[in-house]
This record gives sequence, C-alpha cells and structure tokens, in this order.
Amino acid sequence: MNTRISLKFVAFVLGVILWVYVNIILSPVVRRSFPAPVELRNLPNLMRATLKTQTVSVVLDGTRRDFILTRPDAVQASIDLINLRPGTFLMPVRVSPLPGMVVVSVSPSQIEVQAKMLAVKEFDVSAEVLGQTAEGFISEPPVVKPPRVKVEGPPELVERVTGCKVSVFLQDVKNSISENQKVTIFSAEGEIATPSIKAIPDKVTIVILVKEGFPTRTVPVASPTFINKPPDGLRLESFAIDPSEVTISGPLRALKQVNEVNTLPIDLSSLVGSSSVVGLLKAPLESVRIVGTPTVMVNISIERTKVVRPYRGFPLTLKNSTNQHCVITPSSYTLLLKGFVEDLEKVHPNQLGITLDVRGEKPGSYSVELTCPPTLPENVAALEIQPGQVNVEISETSATDTGTSTVPTHSP
Repeated sequence: MNTRISLKFVAFVLGVILWVYVNIILSPVVRRSFPAPVELRNLPNLMRATLKTQTVSVVLDGTRRDFILTRPDAVQASIDLINLRPGTFLMPVRVSPLPGMVVVSVSPSQIEVQAKMLAVKEFDVSAEVLGQTAEGFISEPPVVKPPRVKVEGPPELVERVTGCKVSVFLQDVKNSISENQKVTIFSAEGEIATPSIKAIPDKVTIVILVKEGFPTRTVPVASPTFINKPPDGLRLESFAIDPSEVTISGPLRALKQVNEVNTLPIDLSSLVGSSSVVGLLKAPLESVRIVGTPTVMVNISIERTKVVRPYRGFPLTLKNSTNQHCVITPSSYTLLLKGFVEDLEKVHPNQLGITLDVRGEKPGSYSVELTCPPTLPENVAALEIQPGQVNVEISETSATDTGTSTVPTHSP
C-alpha cells in the first residue's frame, strides 16, 4: 500500500516538473484573445463622452510563460479625448502592449464617441428634516457640510434646476447625528432623477445637534380683555400690543393646540388718559410656558369725549307787573347739557337760569315754549329742556308797580 502511494507521488512530481519545463522554461509562443474595457483619457473640462461600445477584444501574441504570469485584466484599452469637440466621432482605440507581448489586433479598432458640452452651476444645499425627536428632546437647525454643491449636466437640464437638498429622518432620536446623505437635485416640477445630471459632490454631511429640552413656537398675543369703563368723559380709542408675538415652549402635541396667548383683563376705570399698561401673559396650558418675560406692554390710547349731563330742579324766573298774579305749571325745569367733563364742571347755576317776561300779557292762560338760557357757555350745548313748554296763568291784582318773581335755583 505504501509502495503505491510513493509511486503516485513520484509520478505527480515528475508531471509538475515536466509542465514547468514545457510552459516556463521552453515557453512556446501562443496567441490569446482578451476582452478589455475601454478607458477614456484626457476628457476636456465641461465635456461628457458616451461610448457606443464599452469593451473591445484584444488579440495578443506572447510566450506561454507571459500569459501564465499576467492577469487578463492587465490588458488596457483607451481612447485619447484631448481634442474632443461636441458631436459624434469615430475614435481609434489604443492598447498598451504588455511586457513581452505583441498586439495582433483590436476589435473594433474604432469606437463611436458622442460628445456633449456640459453646464455647471452652484447651489446651496437645503436640509429637509423629517420626523420629530423623542419627547423631552429638541434639535438644533441642521448644518450641511459642504453647504454648496456644483450641478453638472446638459445646459437644458441645468437651467431647470431650482435647488438641491438632503433629507434626514429624526423619528424619536435622543442623540445628535452626523450622516452622509445623497444630494437630491430638483426643479419646479420635482426631483430630477436622471444620470445625465449630477451633483459634485453627490453626498454631503448633515449634522444635527440633539439635546434635552422642549420645542418652541411663536404665536400672536390675543387682543386684551378690558373690564369696566373709562372714567366719565373718556373713551378707549385704540390699543397696540408690544411685542405682538411671544415664544412658548412645551411638548409638541401641546404646542399644536395653542394659536394665541391671552393677557389678564385690564381695568379701564383707573385710567385718566393715554398710557402704557403692563399686560400679564397667561400660559394657555399647564404644560406650556412663556419663554422670557411673561409680560407685554399694552399701549392704550384714550380720547376725550363729550358727555350729556342733566341739570335738574331749576325754578323758572318770572318778570311780571305788580298787578299781575302768575301761576306756572310746572314751575321748574331740567336742562340736558353736552360738553367735555372739564367744561361742564365749570358751569355755574347762575348761567342756567331762564326768565319769562309776561308784563305785556293780558290775564288768561298761556302755553310758553322754553328756550335755551342766553348765558350758557359757548363750549357747552343744550340738547334739551324738559319740559319744552310750561303753562302760565295770569290774573289781575290791585298793584301797579313792576316787579320780578323768582324761585331759588338749585345745582344739578
């Protein structure tokens, strides 16, 4: 058994020695064919070349030893495009011979090359953040590195480009991220997904810092609620809130429910003129807080306005003869005056008296219309006299002298 194994081993060794002698030492010349990818060399800037055929078949003569020691992919075929112009051309294929080998043929020896001019334009890369961080965490604005890329492609495509962007998904993350993302080129119609156009570089790094905290939102301050009326003679003309917006912070689901922030009611009864009042902001929800100072300034414009006041119980004054006995029904009146408060407060009762002169009237009963007191100040207007008319009954007496009957006047 051992003898048979020894004989087989000796035969194997002799076969190897014979193969080495024939193929390596004697090494006869043989012919072999290899496929070779075509490499484009010296492509001019802003040019794109497309080959009709990507590979060629190369026939080589060489010793068997050379083919044994050389890898098939070592065969290199290329086309020199140094003088390339836009258009379609047949370009010769060049093969660099391997050491000890001779190029017999290249098929095809020429390849159709289609060349086009390219356009290049720079764009900022915007970051699209999808999803939300985990509750209790917030993310800083994304940072894109590099912030700009070049878009290269046919001029008609490059002209359609409106921007570039990268997208990153943040669903429930709690840690900062730094990822390489592919740049998407888009136009007004949407993404441009064609190999004819590309971004340089085609990937950028997007960095987003994630930390503990709650998101914020800016919302308007609602119009304040006013309670009570301004003092007599004043009215609310207008108001302005400064600032008109505030920033709130809280869980995202709570922020989505808040459209505005209210102030506590403002009491108008204590105002004596235009002024700025501190408005205390009220958090809309327990889980939401006001970022910064929880107050705003409410600039209130107060206007003076004329008011109407009644002056009641003024007795009528009669100017009559001593031989006349007069009875007035009713014997007093009320004046409704309109004016600014400060002017009405200056009105003296003596300015509101009304005198009826009946000296020339015969005995009888008369209806007399009351007219505005002539001594009323110019800046005060009489709106109404109540009653508008009084009844005067005149009878004769034995007296002959002229006299005046009066009844004490009263302030309003």
